[in-house]
Amino acid sequence: MLTNENIPDGFKVLCAEPELRIKYSAQPSCCLILFFMPFICLFIGQVLLLFTELYEAFNQGIIQGIYQIWQKVIQQWSLGFSLLLLGGFTFYVIWINFGKIEFIANNDSLIVIETLFGISKRKEVSRANIQYLQQLQKNPYESPSWNLELITNKKIGNLDHPWFLKLTESEINRINYHKIVLMEQQDFEIIDWLSRVLADFYKVRIRI
Repeated sequence: MLTNENIPDGFKVLCAEPELRIKYSAQPSCCLILFFMPFICLFIGQVLLLFTELYEAFNQGIIQGIYQIWQKVIQQWSLGFSLLLLGGFTFYVIWINFGKIEFIANNDSLIVIETLFGISKRKEVSRANIQYLQQLQKNPYESPSWNLELITNKKIGNLDHPWFLKLTESEINRINYHKIVLMEQQDFEIIDWLSRVLADFYKVRIRI
């Protein structure tokens, strides 16, 4: 029976029978937070500046406010681009430091629930559609850099061009078949433990 002994940091086995429920809580990294802190502060400053301009614009009337905002968007499109870019960085840092993932494995399906500050996203795949699990190293020069993907039986493409013969079978399958990202940017120990547990439960292969 699966227990909470000798498992990687961050994981907790909530239930082992009749269904398997595992929860993963991200481990905050002070170094990563400090590295991205200037970007986070810049993003917060831009958001506050945006709300200040919106407040001033709408004080002059709704129509006039919309017109002024549209003019600023046209004249300062780079501000909007940088806001989106910094917003993406900020969300990434918050997610990998404070996000939670719950895996619910039962005889019918695998359910993955991602949660961040009470906001959740649910993904589900039926057991019959689980083809295999893919351990993928995104960048060998970064750490952590391992992803865990579930490759399904649902086909979304059909690559038969000669160029694709240069790709491995796993690479072709990742393009041809619908995949679900279970975890990303993690240490290999974390990815390997979870993939082995799920592979044993569903009796499927693990590919690297």
